Amino acid sequence: MSRAVYALLALATAVQCLPHPTTTTTCTTSLPTLPLQAIAASNTGSKALPSPTSTPVVIALGLGTQNYTCNSTGHWIQTGPNTGAKATLFNATSYLSEHPDEVATLPSERLAKYEQTGGCVDETSVRPTLAVLGEHYFNGAGIPTFDLFDAVPSRLFLNAAKDGDVKAPNSTADIDWLYLEYVNGTGSAIGITSVYRVETAGGVAPSSCTSAENGTETSVMYSAEYWFYD
Repeated sequence: MSRAVYALLALATAVQCLPHPTTTTTCTTSLPTLPLQAIAASNTGSKALPSPTSTPVVIALGLGTQNYTCNSTGHWIQTGPNTGAKATLFNATSYLSEHPDEVATLPSERLAKYEQTGGCVDETSVRPTLAVLGEHYFNGAGIPTFDLFDAVPSRLFLNAAKDGDVKAPNSTADIDWLYLEYVNGTGSAIGITSVYRVETAGGVAPSSCTSAENGTETSVMYSAEYWFYD
């Protein structure tokens, strides 16, 4: 066989071994929009929740209790480090990005399961299964604190003061929607500087308390979404 024929065979083999062009499809999921439109009619005045100017760093589902103390005037109030909120925070960023239609319903659905089990729900047995992100509590100075110790790639932390407060759409049953932000010189902030508490479910204190209950505490289960921004 001539050298020319060998050359043609070698060329044909090389062509057959070249990689075929492929089409790559990239699936991108965008973050959902903070649902302030649900309170548009009442979101006015000096305590209105501002519109965010960036996308959230992380979205958490909070599940826990709002804690109140009966005062001498017959009202349940939140004061000091022993009252306020205490909640476990679960990472809902990916889930709500993939299911934006559930932004308004996820907290109430999870609260129902939480109440059914007396606050002992096994998070691994419910759907969607969300990974623990951190916790929310009031520190020793009574400052709302968010410790996202399982955030990726590193821990996020925020001591924040309330700067916006609007009644929830169903204010007789659900606690207010809030905007909290870091105040320079008060506590600390790592990776996040503000947070919105929205889509609240439950948590409202009893309407009154008696003189015999003065100084006692009560806890009311609640759930909410916490949208964190830097």
